[in-house]
Amino acid sequence: LLFWCYFFYRVLRTHVPPETLSSSWGEGAVPVEEKAVTPSWTDVKKISRKKKQDIAQLYAPETRLILENAYLFAEKAGSTVVTPPHIFAALLTNEHVQSIFIRLGISGAVLQEKLKKLFTKGQPHSVPAVSADISQILFHAYEEAVQAKQLVIHPTELLLSTVKQSEPLQEIIYDLEID
Repeated sequence: LLFWCYFFYRVLRTHVPPETLSSSWGEGAVPVEEKAVTPSWTDVKKISRKKKQDIAQLYAPETRLILENAYLFAEKAGSTVVTPPHIFAALLTNEHVQSIFIRLGISGAVLQEKLKKLFTKGQPHSVPAVSADISQILFHAYEEAVQAKQLVIHPTELLLSTVKQSEPLQEIIYDLEID
């Protein structure tokens, strides 16, 4: 009986919907499109706790898995930092992202071959840091989800923000004649 109670509890907890995205950052917040200047860390520290949002909880489980895989790719490659190509490589393992490229007529093998040129070799199993580009990608994915009125941040928003943040990835996409 105890087993079935625990099993029932775990099933219910796995189906709890994550927090939903908010379209504004608190009362009196300026919409994302109208913000001309990115606030500094000192400005962020001045924001009250009530107005701060933890966007990490808004990432879908499959998107979190992609981010974890990107970190593991960087670690296995011996990279000192996690870069946008690591996230892009991890995105290519997701079936939703794969289906996007299949619809565009792009083979995953072709993309992975082009991505190999962007990775730097280092010492295997080193602890990579998170680059500033990755932080920007995470925030841009949040903004994309808010603008698309999504409840959570899906891999498609992460794909879009990753390509927007990295010029080498944009060049690869352009070379494959994708607009």
